[in-house]
Amino acid sequence: MNNVIIHTVALLAVAATPAAAADPIPDTVGPATRPAAEATPDATAAQAEQVSIPFANHGGVRNWKAIDSHALLIEGPRGQWYRAELFGACIDLPYANAIGFLVEPTGELDRYSGIVVRDQVCRFKSLTKAENPYRKTGKGAPPPTPDTR
Repeated sequence: MNNVIIHTVALLAVAATPAAAADPIPDTVGPATRPAAEATPDATAAQAEQVSIPFANHGGVRNWKAIDSHALLIEGPRGQWYRAELFGACIDLPYANAIGFLVEPTGELDRYSGIVVRDQVCRFKSLTKAENPYRKTGKGAPPPTPDTR
């Protein structure tokens, strides 16, 4: 009886080996070691430096601006702006007058946090530094008006 079990196990192990050998890139290889042609947009977004906003539950968020239903800009306590990408569409975000921030127990707002918009919970996919959306860059600004006194 023991011989039958041993032979069956050996046959199953041999039968499974060619299928594993046929895959040129095994499933254990992550996106960082795959060829550049196979890089996905998600892998590129994950490579951006993730940041956190400390004390978000104690005045750490000064302002916010919806970009669209998938992203928003958040102003931190020192005027630094951050871009939060959402996992899915947050339907009412572009039209919301107020949102709630879901922070970590430590009070930080990071990529594991989220927002609440009209009873819809929207989780962050990433939180990265961004440019100030209200800063005038000088490009395309109208020329100064002459003093006509």
